[in-house]
Amino acid sequence: MVLVVVVALAAGTKLAKDHGQGADWYTGVGQWVGGLGSLIAAGIALWIATSDRRRADRLRSEEQERQAADLAREAGLVMIDARRLASVVRIAPGDSKAGVSVRNRRRSRLFDIEIVRFVQQGEEVADLELQRQFGVFDPAANEGKNRTRSDLIDLLPVLVLNSDQVLTLFPKNRPDVPADYVAVRYTDESGMRWEVDTDGSPARKVG
Repeated sequence: MVLVVVVALAAGTKLAKDHGQGADWYTGVGQWVGGLGSLIAAGIALWIATSDRRRADRLRSEEQERQAADLAREAGLVMIDARRLASVVRIAPGDSKAGVSVRNRRRSRLFDIEIVRFVQQGEEVADLELQRQFGVFDPAANEGKNRTRSDLIDLLPVLVLNSDQVLTLFPKNRPDVPADYVAVRYTDESGMRWEVDTDGSPARKVG
């Protein structure tokens, strides 16, 4: 910028001399250059401020995306499986029936667990009924003492599934065939509600 001003002054001085202008010419030039300099400085300051704001917005957006991805990865630690499972009440050793398991591999508890989609033999079941009682299998329990705990409850939404616990659910009045697809929703300790499924898709935040 200084070089431009110097060149402009030199050219202006030569033109002024060629046209018989006096020293007063410099006063006008100085004012003009000062105004131009102020305008350029204001433009540079605006550009810097705008660039800083855009960079801050971009960094904030990237951080929010990272946090959302971390939350989704943690939510995906809740594993859903549809297969033959050990029934809560067994008639014979090794007895099993088609059911759904919810395994909590998170370090925190789950609340308000709900099956929101159940597809069996190619048919989506809209009026799914579950066995009235639910068994919670606790891998952390002692081998010789209630490894399969009889934590039986009447209402699924009030159940709290702790870390490392597995909840088993059994459809009522349905064929004894594992489901093709199951989607389950739950609420974590922070109050966020998530949906996970048997396909192993990324956890989806809902609500």
